[in-house]
Amino acid sequence: MALKHGLKGIHFVQTIDGFPTFNGQIFDASMEFEPHYTFAHGHMNGIWIEMNIKGQQHIAVNYDKVWSSILERTPHRNGEIVFPGAFVNWDNTPRRGVDGQSTLGSTPEKFGLYLSRQMERARTLYKSEYLFVNAWNEWAEGAYLEPDQNYGYAYLRELKKATQHESNRNKSVGGSSE
Repeated sequence: MALKHGLKGIHFVQTIDGFPTFNGQIFDASMEFEPHYTFAHGHMNGIWIEMNIKGQQHIAVNYDKVWSSILERTPHRNGEIVFPGAFVNWDNTPRRGVDGQSTLGSTPEKFGLYLSRQMERARTLYKSEYLFVNAWNEWAEGAYLEPDQNYGYAYLRELKKATQHESNRNKSVGGSSE
């Protein structure tokens, strides 16, 4: 149908996280769904924080340590095309209560810094034009770029700053700005 309507086809990309993935030629590429890909495949040096909330155990993760693990990891997917991932924040306690997981330490400024570094890694290490950010408006998981009452447009401003920096870098070295 895509070809019939003048497109080049469809590029199927699977999400890789902590759940089993398909092997073989089913997908054209994979993308690292963060922070869950790192939870399952990263170096977990002290990222988990156990907390007691109203007599119940709650698991939280250190935002900076998760990002350190992301930025220190090398792609290792047996030669398949892998698109790197990034994440704004993670907190599914609104949906799951104390049984959920939350991230401690996220700020728009940190997100912008880490995103810039991950964009450079996408270009140099992954040889990819693409990077997937979790997520635009996943409110039930606390993963959203969409403006809110706490930060307004700050996360989006950091995204814009990171993409402009990468675009300017590409222009200065004679690369494409697309």
